Amino acid sequence: MHINKEIEISDGKPISASDVKRLVDGVVSSCLAEGDEVIHAFPLSYTVDKEPGVSDPRGLYGHKLGVHMHVIVLPESQSRNLVAALDRRHVSIDMKVATPYASALATMTEEEKEIGATVVDFGAGTTSIAIFLEGGLVHLDIVPQGGNIFSKDIARGLGCSFSVAERLKTLHGGVFESSRDGLDRLIVPVLGEENVNIQVPRSDLISIIVPRLDEILENVGKVFQKYPRFVISTRHIVLNGGGSMLLGIKEKVIHTLGGVVRQGKPDIIRGIPTQFEPYTFSTCIGLLKYVMIKEKSLLNEKFTAQPEQRKGLFGKVVQWLVQNF
Repeated sequence: MHINKEIEISDGKPISASDVKRLVDGVVSSCLAEGDEVIHAFPLSYTVDKEPGVSDPRGLYGHKLGVHMHVIVLPESQSRNLVAALDRRHVSIDMKVATPYASALATMTEEEKEIGATVVDFGAGTTSIAIFLEGGLVHLDIVPQGGNIFSKDIARGLGCSFSVAERLKTLHGGVFESSRDGLDRLIVPVLGEENVNIQVPRSDLISIIVPRLDEILENVGKVFQKYPRFVISTRHIVLNGGGSMLLGIKEKVIHTLGGVVRQGKPDIIRGIPTQFEPYTFSTCIGLLKYVMIKEKSLLNEKFTAQPEQRKGLFGKVVQWLVQNF
């Protein structure tokens, strides 16, 4: 949800970091229904005495400080289901992050976020969309279909197990059919039969994948059409997730959605085994980056929350740094 809010500023004093925090905290508390949880709150822009386009109001003078914020809320029922599912696996939750936002942290450049770009993350169960503009996350959306649906269609269409279908999709899947695909034969173990295989042309596999991919991209296009004000961002697409590894998917997205499309390869992190495909683990890498950003933010909040404890020359220096940087 997008929210606009203003607060009064003390006369004769510049806007401080504590004023900004008071405004942002007020937005977060005002938009919460009972039991719901704010996952992310992104200040997109500020106003000082109704003047728009202020990216950092600290140090400016004015009577009213306003903010335009994008707030992402997790309903209580979904939060409880998530906690219950992880609790059964003896996993505790430290913080929650939206999947496409984590993927964007791993694969998008700061310049792309500023100019405008969109992450389309082909996950297992869903295809997530994160739209960025002027450096901020302006919209999140989800298409309730992901890479697993290709495997299910293949298993049903070829009469094989889900694991075999997943392997066929990964090793031989594609989105464009060539004349040779009718000649290339794939060996498919028959479901429920030991040591019984059939041979099918690769073109059969592709003919199962393409209609479902068309459906997913059509739904992604509908999301884009619902928000024409973000057309600049939706013309630059960054593909993420395991489903984005299908052969020819980049060209397919260009043909269906248009614009500029690239594969979102995340930064390499030392210590990750080489057998793990970085495209598939972009969300995990983004989560590590998010933790680093969050810890830095919490450190700043700690300094901001207790200004009365800062005494002496060092305390004054810290106070000045917090308010101005």
